[in-house]
Parts: sequence; C-alpha cells; structure tokens
Amino acid sequence: MFKIIGILLCLIAAFYAFAPEDRISDVNSALRRMVNDPGQTCFDYVATELNDPRSAYLLNSSHVNNRVEITYRAKNLLGAYISEKFTCRLSADGSIGDVEELLMSSEQLRGRIQKHIQYLEDK
Repeated sequence: MFKIIGILLCLIAAFYAFAPEDRISDVNSALRRMVNDPGQTCFDYVATELNDPRSAYLLNSSHVNNRVEITYRAKNLLGAYISEKFTCRLSADGSIGDVEELLMSSEQLRGRIQKHIQYLEDK
C-alpha cells in the first residue's frame, strides 16, 4: 500500500516538475473548481471576457468576506502576456453577485489594450 502511495507521489512530483505551465495551470484550475474556490469562480467569469481565454491562467487570489481579488495572466491583442487584477463580489451562495463591477473592469481592460494598439500604430 505504501509503495503505491509513494509511486503516485513520485508521478505527481514528476508531472509538476516537467509538465508545461499551461498543463499545470489546467490541473490546478480543475482542483480549485472541485473545492468551489471563490478565486477560481471569479477567474472563470473574467476569462470569458478576454480576447484569448485559453491563454489565461490564475496567478493568485485572496478572499476576504464576499470580496475576491484575483491576479491572472493572459495574452492581449498583440499576443503578449500581460498581468491584470480584478475584484469580484460574491453572493452568499458563492456565485458572482456584482457583475457590473466585472463588466466595467473588463471594459477598462479593453480600453487600455486599444490605447496601447493606437500608441503602437502611431509610432
């Protein structure tokens, strides 16, 4: 029994040591979804509003009362990775309660990206 557990732990360690970052992120996201992590709930909502949701991954999250702050990385319109922060408000059942704040934040993100593109085009 202990040999099986030891082998499983070695396989898990090898996966985390040699797997690409996007695969590790997918596994971590699946584990956080299984335990209904509020940071993952917020990230899943924000990721749907991104230009390239498949490139997005959660860096960290903090949860205080019904506010969740997340930091994530994702590709922008130019294909470069950027880091962003969002704050979500969750309702009592754990679902997104304050959608307007998130939509406004994603619009601000789109505005910043468009300004950056305009700046690059003007150069």
